[in-house]
Amino acid sequence: MNVAEMKHAKNELIVRAREIHEGAEKEQRDLEAAELGNFEQLRQDALALDNRIKREEDLLAMTSGASGGSSEPRAFQAQGEGDLGSGASATEKMRASEEFRSAFRRWMRFGNSGLTQAEQRALSSVDANGGYMMAPLQVANDLIVAINNRLFIRQLSTKLTIEANAKSLGVPTIATDPSDPDWTAEVAAIQEDSAMTFGRRDLTPYLLTKFLKVSNKLLRSVSNVESVINDRLAYKFAVAIEKACMTGTGATGPLGIFVADANGIPASSDVATAGATAIAFDDLVKVKYSLPQQYWAKAQWVINPTVGLTLALVKEAGATGQYIWRESTRVGEPSTLLGHAVNLSAYAPNTVTTGLYTGILGDFSFYWMVDSLSFQLKRLDELYAINSQTGFIGQLEMDGAPVLGDAFRRMKQA
Repeated sequence: MNVAEMKHAKNELIVRAREIHEGAEKEQRDLEAAELGNFEQLRQDALALDNRIKREEDLLAMTSGASGGSSEPRAFQAQGEGDLGSGASATEKMRASEEFRSAFRRWMRFGNSGLTQAEQRALSSVDANGGYMMAPLQVANDLIVAINNRLFIRQLSTKLTIEANAKSLGVPTIATDPSDPDWTAEVAAIQEDSAMTFGRRDLTPYLLTKFLKVSNKLLRSVSNVESVINDRLAYKFAVAIEKACMTGTGATGPLGIFVADANGIPASSDVATAGATAIAFDDLVKVKYSLPQQYWAKAQWVINPTVGLTLALVKEAGATGQYIWRESTRVGEPSTLLGHAVNLSAYAPNTVTTGLYTGILGDFSFYWMVDSLSFQLKRLDELYAINSQTGFIGQLEMDGAPVLGDAFRRMKQA
C-alpha cells in the first residue's frame, strides 16, 4: 500500500473502533469481553499503520532531498478547507493542508535537505528578519491550546483570533456607565442619557520569542518532533504570558490586572484594607461586596501563593473562629475563599506592604486576549553543530487587556 492507501485503511479502523465504543455508550454499558478484544485489536492495527505511514513519509522526505526534487512548484491540496470558511485565503488553505504539515515536520527533523525545492518555497515566509518558516495552522492551534492548558487566566478569559496580516483588534470599553433609567408616562418625552461614555484600546498582537536547542539525536529518533518542541515552547510562552497578564504595562504586550490603568482596571476599582501589613477577614468581605453582584456568579480570586498562605491562616470573626479558606479535597478542583475559586500565580504581587496590591476578585471573561496564527519557526543548523544540536527560534504574537474595570476589584494595602 502507498501512503494514501494506508491512511485510508487507518481511518477505516478508527471508524470501526468508534462504532464499537458508541454502541456500548448508547446502551449505557461497558464493553463486553469480545467487544473489548475487538476494540483493542483495531486500536493496535491503527497504531501499527500510523507507524508505517510515518516511516514511509520519512523515507520519501529523505529520497526527495537526496534527488533535489522537482524545480517546479507543486500545489498543496488542502484537507478540510470547509473548516476555514469561504473567505479563507489561498495561503490559509495551503497551511491547513496535511501535505503542508507533513513537509513542515520533515523540515523540523532534517532541515531544507529533507524538502523538495517546491516544498522549500511553499514553507518559506519572508519577513523583516528573513529565513522563517510559517507553521501549519494546526501546529499554531496546537501550541495555543497547550498554552491555554497551562494558564488559568487564558482558560477564564475571552480569547479572540485575528488573521496573520491584521494589525490589531479594536476593543470598545465603557468609560462611564449610563445613569439610571427614568419612570416615564406613556406619552411623555424620553430623557436622553448624557452620562455614558466609551473608550477604546487596540489589542495589537505583540511579538513573543523563545530560543531552544534540541539534540540532533532526538531530532533523528523522534518522528513527531513538532510535539516535543511545541511542548517546550508552550511552557516558556506560558510563563511570559502569565507574567504580563499579572503586571504587564501594556506598552509592548498585555496589560496586567495588577496595573492601575484607565484603559484596563482603573484605580477606582481598588479597595483599601484596614491594615498596612496585614489582611483581616473584614478586608476580604469588603472586596467581595464592593464588586457588583452581577459579576459574582463567575468571579474568581487571583493571588500569589505567599499571600495565599497568609489568607489560609485568616479566621472568621466571632466565637467560631473557623478558617475562611476552604481547601479543596479533589484533584483539579480549586480551593475557595468566601465562596469564590482561588487561582494562585507566582507572578501576582507577593508582598503585604503599604501601597501594594495583594489580590484581585473579578469576572475574568472581561479579560480579552487576541492571538495571531502567524506562529513562525527559524531553524539554526550550523551555529550549534559543534555540540550536535540544532537551534529553533519560535515566534508567537498575542495581546491582552481587561475591557471592563467594573468587573474587577483589587485589594490594596492601606
